[in-house]
Amino acid sequence: MSLIERVRIAYDAFRADRSQRRTVRDLSKLDDYMLKDIGITRSEIMSIAYDSSTERMRGHDNRTA
Repeated sequence: MSLIERVRIAYDAFRADRSQRRTVRDLSKLDDYMLKDIGITRSEIMSIAYDSSTERMRGHDNRTA
């Protein structure tokens, strides 16, 4: 693996971490009523921010009919 590839991987990881921290910060600022409006609870904030999948649990299915 070249130095450029390693730097790119490290930079991508840095950006992802920064984005996740921003998501946690922003969602944590919302009151419980706002969180409920967007369909999450306060206890889900960390898992939503750091979950690498694009699907939410809660039984939602992204398959098309």
